[in-house]
Amino acid sequence: MTFERRFAAKKVELRETGHEDRPVEIHGYAAVFNTLSDVLGRRTTGKNTMELREKISPEAFDNVLDQDTRAFFNHDPNFVLGRRSNGTLELSVDDVGLRYVVTPPNTQMVRDMLLEPMKRGDIDQSSFGFILGSKGDKFEEDDNGNMIRSLVSVEELRDVSPVTMPAYPDATAALRSWGLEENNSEVDEHKRIIVLQNKLEDMTTQRDSLQRRLDVFNRFQS
Repeated sequence: MTFERRFAAKKVELRETGHEDRPVEIHGYAAVFNTLSDVLGRRTTGKNTMELREKISPEAFDNVLDQDTRAFFNHDPNFVLGRRSNGTLELSVDDVGLRYVVTPPNTQMVRDMLLEPMKRGDIDQSSFGFILGSKGDKFEEDDNGNMIRSLVSVEELRDVSPVTMPAYPDATAALRSWGLEENNSEVDEHKRIIVLQNKLEDMTTQRDSLQRRLDVFNRFQS
């Protein structure tokens, strides 16, 4: 079992509640059903190239909605926004996907690092961290000969997160699960590029998070 992350290409938004103790809520979709991802890999055999994509099936979260899932900012467990077991995170499934509502802490740090950037539109995407079960995915070939991986059963839903930059899937684990040959040079090169993209985006996210924390610290010191 491998810990993975995916993002939903659907905007997350702030909504005012009118309550003094919890003035805003974060509403978003951590996953969108039956929507094909971007191309996650390619396999070339002779003159034929097969593209690899993913989609999330509507039944994928049937067994995890009652788990004690957390809401983080940028998947950072040091930045907890809500928790399902105490009612500050609500999870549900509708025709669109996995929907979440978070009541974030009413603190200056949360307002400065997350809520204000969301109001400006700087942060508007969501992601979720998960582990699939042993039979958590299935594969099919479309009419064009491309491979589609469907995520059908999530075993553990670790977190849902508003994110500054959505993460790519774990390319190495994904490509192995598709049964791609390790000696395929084009696959290896594609894998290497995506792994580097992952590292670059992780570094960018960490840099942005540290900069926001530094800005908040400097503001409190002045």
